[in-house]
Amino acid sequence: MNRFIHSILFILIASSSNAGSNKDSVQTAPLSHWAIELMQSPKLKASGQQPIVVAVIDDGFLLSHKSLQNYLFTNEKEIPGNGIDDDNNGFIDDYCGWDVSDNNANVTIPQKEYAKYYHGTFISSLITQLASASYEASGETVIKILPIKALSDNAQATYIKDGYRGIEYAMHMGADIICCAWSGGSPTSDEQQIINKALAQNILIVAAAGNMYQEKVDPPASFNGVYAIAALDTLLQKTQRSNYGIAVDLSLPGQKVRGAYPLADNAWFYGQGTSAATGLATGCAAILKSVKPEASPWEIMEALKNTATPLDYQNRSYSGKLGSGLPNLLTAVDYLLNPDKRSLFFAPERPEGAIYLNKSNSSMEWTIKPEGTYRSVVIIPDQLNKQNAQKTLRISSQDSVYFNGKIEALKAGISIQGSEASIQVRSHKRKDFPNGLKLNYYVETIDSSRLFCDSKVYLEANEGTLSDNSGNQHYANNSTCSWQLSAPDSKRIQFNFSEFNTEAKVDFVWLFDGDYAQPSNIIAKFSGNDIPPQVSSRTNRVFIWFVTNNEGTDNGWTLEFKGLKE
Repeated sequence: MNRFIHSILFILIASSSNAGSNKDSVQTAPLSHWAIELMQSPKLKASGQQPIVVAVIDDGFLLSHKSLQNYLFTNEKEIPGNGIDDDNNGFIDDYCGWDVSDNNANVTIPQKEYAKYYHGTFISSLITQLASASYEASGETVIKILPIKALSDNAQATYIKDGYRGIEYAMHMGADIICCAWSGGSPTSDEQQIINKALAQNILIVAAAGNMYQEKVDPPASFNGVYAIAALDTLLQKTQRSNYGIAVDLSLPGQKVRGAYPLADNAWFYGQGTSAATGLATGCAAILKSVKPEASPWEIMEALKNTATPLDYQNRSYSGKLGSGLPNLLTAVDYLLNPDKRSLFFAPERPEGAIYLNKSNSSMEWTIKPEGTYRSVVIIPDQLNKQNAQKTLRISSQDSVYFNGKIEALKAGISIQGSEASIQVRSHKRKDFPNGLKLNYYVETIDSSRLFCDSKVYLEANEGTLSDNSGNQHYANNSTCSWQLSAPDSKRIQFNFSEFNTEAKVDFVWLFDGDYAQPSNIIAKFSGNDIPPQVSSRTNRVFIWFVTNNEGTDNGWTLEFKGLKE
């Protein structure tokens, strides 16, 4: 799995020159908790119930870090270090997690490799910080972290290769929530079945949408039933690299997010990316699960989504593509615990949500009108009962009536063209009101980013010409175009650009050896208005990637390629 760009912003640690070898000399610098504070943590009291188990599948863990040490899940049926599978579960000594890559019970970071294997410690600490903020001193009794290492000690690159095997182990250990703060790859049918099995066991899976600039979400977030998370900067605008799109469920901070760093037990740093946002989203879900342990994954995420703060005003270029918005834990807890009050949380500007109709409603009309321009508003009734099916409803948009009749005829849902819709309830008598009816809605977005490219283009040739496809026009904003080039009769490929005009330092053409955008395989990246120099690949397969932002555009580029046999 590609963890490309899920990287460190900077480390803030006050230490002596030998801090790497003397952790006692490391002292924590004051770091902002802005991302945690933004979640609006409720003030809760532990009720003595079984703790919620959150499986974090990642690269490795500093178990002694002060943000983790009291939050760790332990398998009490196993005696640590005796070399025996005491509980007969097929895993020897799995007292505190499991390394699915190296097939042992050691989930800790390889010696002196903390800079490479920092991610699992960081993500886990975001969950525990939210738990501490919500439960103060008792958070560790309510939420436990099950550490699952899915990167071998001998890995050459920090891509989570065995994440789906980690999901299997999390299922085996009865995890309530699984955090996949990674993305990418091409899942096999067996890995799809692993996801399906976990969802069938009522496990809530939260995953990163990806940091590849694209209007899509990468697997495992792309699977139905897995919740996809995008990233925001400190101004609550989408981070430049975060993926986005209608498949995103929520967006959370992914810039300057304070988390644990495994250099020492008290070391901290600022992290970024959709991985950071996913860790925070997982923490939010864990808090709600702890408040109502019997709640299904769908109920928990509905509470977060239907109380989220819309983000389209700050992100007009991404209207409807950042999910329901930014979670508010305080209101989400209220929503989850008080079903009769859910109608009060409706927000006209939320691009995805639900309308609850009940007899206590003060209004008989609701208007859905998010910021931005959309293709349509889709409205679908949720779980119609026989009584409500016979009630009447009117749905309109401005002067046009799209539906007027018995609710049972609305079962398949309707799509209203345009960017807004209004719903009126018609009933002559109080007993005829569709009490308890829930209408789910979402907006369908207009995707101009796919104007000149839609999907990955596969090309097999020893020579030829490629361009950004915009012809005489400027290329599109927010686009991600890619080509997989193979020169079967050659050993290397040579590239020469004949035209090149892109927004400097913003819109890039990348060239990678191989089939994916892996940092270790970068051949070159170019932007601006100067013709790039001639470059050659190291192999006969090259991945070409053109990424643009949401502001200026230009005439684009054209290149010629030629296979080299020597």
